[in-house]
Amino acid sequence: MSFRSSSGPREPGALPTCRLRYLCHTKPTVERIRAMTLRTQHIRGFLRQSDAVSALLDEIQRRERLLLALRAHLPRELQGHCRQATLVAGRLIVSVDSPVWAGRLRFLSPQFCAALETEGWVVRDCQVRVAPLPSGPATGTRRSAPQPPGPEAAELLRQAADCLGDSVLSDSLRRLAGHVRQSGQSERPESQD
Repeated sequence: MSFRSSSGPREPGALPTCRLRYLCHTKPTVERIRAMTLRTQHIRGFLRQSDAVSALLDEIQRRERLLLALRAHLPRELQGHCRQATLVAGRLIVSVDSPVWAGRLRFLSPQFCAALETEGWVVRDCQVRVAPLPSGPATGTRRSAPQPPGPEAAELLRQAADCLGDSVLSDSLRRLAGHVRQSGQSERPESQD
């Protein structure tokens, strides 16, 4: 692969005229990598410039530490079902994904609360909540297409328009009823006699 500049073929050892080609075809040196690393900053650094966002990030980190400490004192089969933990005024609030695991967690709460207190967490009591994981649509199922309104809907619209008397809204409802009646007739299959 050879590079050609606007002045003709490139001489050996000469830099390409395009800076992009130069950057793509030169080996990065340790000094260049260090310089780029010093100039880049993690997004957390930008977010921490706001006091409100910084406080939220601190709270998230505190909750993550609490959840890790809690999971360390739970049986292995229960650890993955413990979704969230927070500590509010000495009350440990734990969310699990099923009522079955909530019962087990309530049964074990005196033991793990005592263990968390030995680690420095101030826990007076424990509340367990069930927060199931959001479920998406089942695989292989399809929603049916919405059905057009039938003649009953057109009749209801006409009745509502009659109740309103003579007004702009009643005129609009009558026109809508006419459109609904027409769309319902055109989309119904012709009956064969």
